[in-house]
Parts: sequence; C-alpha cells; structure tokens
Amino acid sequence: MTKLEYLFKILYLLQSGKILTAKAIGQRLGISTRNARAYINALMNGEVPIMSINGCRGGYYLDEGYFLDVPALTEDEIVALRIVKNMIDVHKEHHFSIEAGTAISKILLAGKMCKKNGEIQAQNRDGEIPQQIVSLSQLAITEKRKMEIVYQSIKEEKRITRRICPYEIIFRDMAWYIYAFCELRQDRRLFHIKRIQEAELLSEHFYMDDDEAFTQDMSKAFGLYRGTTEYTVTIRFAYPASLWVKERVWIENQQITEKGNRAILYTCNVEGLETIERWVLRYGDMAEVIEPSELKERIRGSLGRMLELY
Repeated sequence: MTKLEYLFKILYLLQSGKILTAKAIGQRLGISTRNARAYINALMNGEVPIMSINGCRGGYYLDEGYFLDVPALTEDEIVALRIVKNMIDVHKEHHFSIEAGTAISKILLAGKMCKKNGEIQAQNRDGEIPQQIVSLSQLAITEKRKMEIVYQSIKEEKRITRRICPYEIIFRDMAWYIYAFCELRQDRRLFHIKRIQEAELLSEHFYMDDDEAFTQDMSKAFGLYRGTTEYTVTIRFAYPASLWVKERVWIENQQITEKGNRAILYTCNVEGLETIERWVLRYGDMAEVIEPSELKERIRGSLGRMLELY
C-alpha cells in the first residue's frame, strides 16, 4: 500500500466521528504505532483539521464539519469503467457478472463527469485504441450530443464524413465499436472505433426514444453484423466440437438438442448468413449444415474457392 493510500484510509477512519489512538489506527491498518503517528502528522501538516486529546482516553479526531468527499471520477476513469462493464456484460455466464456489473453501475452513477461545452475534436493518430475518440464518444453518449466523424469505409475504400447519434460503446469479437444512428444512411449502425480517423463533438443534442435498440437489433444477429433476410439455421456438430459449441451462448435464441455419439443439433434464427458461414467453416468436418439450403450453397462455394488455392 502506498503512502497516499494510508493517508486516505486514516482520513476515512477518523470520519467515523470516533476518537482513535495512533495505536488503534496502526492496528486497523497493519502498521506500527510510530508509522501511524507519522501519517497523522503528515495530514496535520497538510492543514487537515485533525485534533488531539491527551490522557488515557485521548486520541485523534477530525474537527466537526470537516468531511472528505469522494474524489470525482475523471473522464478517462469513467471510460475505463464502462469498458470493463461492457466486457462483463459480454461474459454473462460468470457467477460474479451481475454483482460486478451492478457495482460498476453504482460507481458510474455516483461519479461526476467534467462537463465540456462547445465543440471538441479528436484524431486517431496511432494503431492502438484511440483513447481520445473513446473519451469523446463517451461524453457524447452521456450528454446525448451528436458527433461528426471521418470514417474509413472498407467496402468503399474511402473516407466518408458522417453525422452520428452515439448510443453505446460496444466490445465484441475482441474489438471496440460505437453503436449509433447514422444520419447519412438513416439507420442504426456499428462503427469500428479504429476506423474513425477524426471525431468532433457537436453542440447539437439528439433524443433517443428506445434504450433497448441495440438489444433488439442484435437479437438475431450472429456476431456483430446482421442482414436483411431471416433464416432458421440447423447444424449438426460432432464430438468434440459439440462440447465447444455448448460452452457459450452464441446468440440469445439458440437451442441445443443432444444426439447420439455425443453430437448435438444446434438451431437458431439469424438475420444474414455471412457471419454464421465463417463460424461453421472453422469447425471443418465436425459441422454439418442441415438447413437452410442457402447456407449450404454458400459453404460449397467457399470450399470450392479454397480448393482452388491448394
């Protein structure tokens, strides 16, 4: 424990209103009486109003009316906590996930974020997670303010300037995204944070009428990206792939039926086939698509192109 941590802990002990001796404080913190007295003197030299009473019933106490408020969270600390909460939400199967998520929500609710007026800009200058853009996005989400971003589109291979209304920062498939309404496309989209080249926080506010929009949008998306056509998918997984598949919730509506020889039938409803096709291919001959026929055709096509390479 650092010296600063000891000083804070002594302050919190004295805030109880009790008169505590240096010996009692030392025992609480696991330090010597001499060190406890040294920390108390350091606080007193820092103009903290610690009073002392001599005698057998004496000790130290804080002057009436003095209270050490909980330090406000910085913007970066708030972003870090939200990122950790996002990771906890992804791994819901952990038995501490609910308690940890609730605790972080309480900290964020109590935290005081520094308000910034006007327009603020950030640039993605390196290959790491662009902290400025993450912080700016979180501020936009908190204050429900629009952003203007310069986005590197992979499909169009060019930079596009877009105005977005950011709803959430999402961690999925080992990458960070902003889930937002795009005014250019007039639709809710996911924006890969590393492909945001520039971002500007605008003074214009937006109204979000559906707090569950992301959950609803992604309820039938296998992975991150959803298509426009809905399919019922059934796949037979042989052992040991059957064990690996059962270990996770890949999509909320999935159903698993046990079969002979430790195999399973995996069924789900999805919008779009691109992501689930890649998922099936990773299991090789341990995965057999039963339906739909469109997914079978896609896999045949991919396998044919792969054969041409070898």
